[in-house]
Amino acid sequence: MEFVISEKGKQKLALSGFIYVRDKAQNGVTYWRCEDYLKCKSRVSTAENDSIVRAPTEHSHPPNPARIAVAKSDARMRDRAVSSSEYISNIIQSEIHAMSLATAGVLPKKASLQRMVQRKRACPEGNGLIDELRVTPRGEAFVLEEDDQNGFYMFASQKNLHILNSCANWFCDGTFDVAPLGYQLSTVHALVDQNRTVPLVYAVTENKSKAVYYRVFRLLKNSDRG
Repeated sequence: MEFVISEKGKQKLALSGFIYVRDKAQNGVTYWRCEDYLKCKSRVSTAENDSIVRAPTEHSHPPNPARIAVAKSDARMRDRAVSSSEYISNIIQSEIHAMSLATAGVLPKKASLQRMVQRKRACPEGNGLIDELRVTPRGEAFVLEEDDQNGFYMFASQKNLHILNSCANWFCDGTFDVAPLGYQLSTVHALVDQNRTVPLVYAVTENKSKAVYYRVFRLLKNSDRG
């Protein structure tokens, strides 16, 4: 058992070829769930001395030791971005050269690695929502979901959700161009009359996977739109 640090500065648990993210901590016990928790329900619990309290439950996918090696490499690159003035390309290249072929085969594309290292160098204390993003200019709560661990942020006021719920036609769009470096901005619009659509929900995410889109619409479905 060992720990790796995520891009958001959060601890992840690496155990038997699997990676777990922290779910909650209670009464001296930390509860972890599989990193791929939208598809895999495996969980494990640890004590304050990092011993196993409850053994991992079964995963729905095989172990991936190379994924753990990549997570460690990512952490080293981020550390070097902060602690040195090396060129970003040199940091990435030296890590790649030190990798096994199996690990290099699951490494993200160089462009993704460059964005990751650039983000860390630009904001060494990690990213997070500033207060100005938490409320609308009218003082209404605006954050629908905030997940620093997985780089997922969703914004909508209750008024926006009410309007969205009252409209029969929704439209979605996504772009990397106007989003923070390394993130995608997705928007959900509604047709409020015959000639006008308005953006009502915003999601800022680190990727555009199927699981991300599923999460957006699950949150919309489960939210109080009243």
